[in-house]
Amino acid sequence: GLKNPVGKRFIKEFGNAKKGEFVTVIGVLKDFHYHSLHHEIMPMIIRNIAGERGYYISIKISPKNLNQTLKNIEKKWKYFSGQQPFVYSFLDEDFNNLYNAEIKTSKILTLFFALSIFISCLGLFGLSAFMAEQRTKEIGIRKVLGASIPGVIFLLTRETSKWIILGNLIAWPIAWYAMHKWLQNFAFRITIEWWFFVLAGILGLIIAILTVSYQSIKAATANPVEALRYE
Repeated sequence: GLKNPVGKRFIKEFGNAKKGEFVTVIGVLKDFHYHSLHHEIMPMIIRNIAGERGYYISIKISPKNLNQTLKNIEKKWKYFSGQQPFVYSFLDEDFNNLYNAEIKTSKILTLFFALSIFISCLGLFGLSAFMAEQRTKEIGIRKVLGASIPGVIFLLTRETSKWIILGNLIAWPIAWYAMHKWLQNFAFRITIEWWFFVLAGILGLIIAILTVSYQSIKAATANPVEALRYE
């Protein structure tokens, strides 16, 4: 809330200190995330405490010869710090650890989604085979009367497509509500766009059509004489 804060002094208590310290403002940074996106950006003071006390040393290193670099740093650390253990971490790994729960959940959901799609495709394949078997004579009669192969394929896939579209219409509001509730855990989050659901529905429909198309094409290209003789 200060105007032209550079050069101003104020008293600030740090940690568990019982009395404040004078702080002189030497610069102002733009806001940045130093916690995960679950949290709002909080006020922060960055100060130089070299020579007073310290808990960490931040070092920018090259990724080349990483093992040798770490050994050299550890050697220097032990020389200056005595009995203090050498414990280190990489900044990118620290940031990833902020989202461990989301990363694990993503992997688990991806596995279950892949499994559910596979089981659904098996069911659709069996259903399409059953439907083609039940309508063998109908397909033969249609072909004798002049029905085209694309027309027969559309006839067999239409029923499946209808139920897929209905399933999407039921699933969309449920998915939107679940995603909306999950995103409330983040102070900074994306907006759920309508086209996410349309794209998912189109992909699901394509997968379903590809699954049943084998049986549909097989039935549509069969000899109509064989179909009419079918018992």
